[in-house]
Amino acid sequence: MRDAVLSLLRAFETADVVCLGEVHELQELADFLAALVREPGFAGHDIVVECGNSHYQELADRFTGGGEVAPAELLSIWRNTTQPGAWDSPIYGQLFVRVREANRELPEEARIRVLLGDPPIQWERVGTPAELAPYAALREAHLAAVIESQVLRKGRKALFWAGASHVARKPEAIVNPVVLLEKRRAAGTYVVLTHAGFADDQLEKRLEAWPVPSLLRLEGSWLGRLDAAAYFHTLKTPRNPYAGIRLEQAADAYLYCGTANQLTFRPAPQDIYEGAYGAEVERRRRLIAGLAALTGSR
Repeated sequence: MRDAVLSLLRAFETADVVCLGEVHELQELADFLAALVREPGFAGHDIVVECGNSHYQELADRFTGGGEVAPAELLSIWRNTTQPGAWDSPIYGQLFVRVREANRELPEEARIRVLLGDPPIQWERVGTPAELAPYAALREAHLAAVIESQVLRKGRKALFWAGASHVARKPEAIVNPVVLLEKRRAAGTYVVLTHAGFADDQLEKRLEAWPVPSLLRLEGSWLGRLDAAAYFHTLKTPRNPYAGIRLEQAADAYLYCGTANQLTFRPAPQDIYEGAYGAEVERRRRLIAGLAALTGSR
């Protein structure tokens, strides 16, 4: 584990923002992050997350700094984002707990800060698809703005933890936070994609001998030469936007935590959707579906 963690830390020697494309609900990735925040060399860095509503930044700072926060309050951070139910897996709350634990051993100036990147939506004020629209349109730009204002302008460095589509360098005119930061700020970024499993069993077999976990530089490797659509094979679009570009063009490195059949996924316990919270998640999802119908998006 530590060799892969140290390999990722070395990326900060040349990059301002190391972008880790996550596989949703993957326990092995959560374990890797836990090891990273415990590593002394990571002290003093920030972590920018997709899985937190920026309206609750003060709450996140208080909790990770060791302050008292009621459990129900803490849940608001990842339950009240623009993506209802997306972050209910236990792995997301685990990150905040691991940072809190690491910060106990660090002087104040070296503590790790978790920055919440999702727009500051207040769902109690959103009752129609039209009222949801501004928040939905802001997601990519807001993630980039948090990194720009809270990390780069302060001369700090950060790990940006978000879904792979938010960190991979994209073809054509598709924009995500990494593209925005590289264009607007000429920010030094280093993009890491996490293995989730290839549809091609032969590709999976080529990975079996790798140490678990391991971090591979993509440039010049057989993996880097793959068509990036092989990685993004689960996208439900008429044409895969990554088809025709190499994986090494989309990212700099690849985090391998095991073959597809070795990975452990931790979905949300279904009993949390019984009662008021489940009904609210469904209400929010209906609003998102309504907005998609209005805009013609999917």
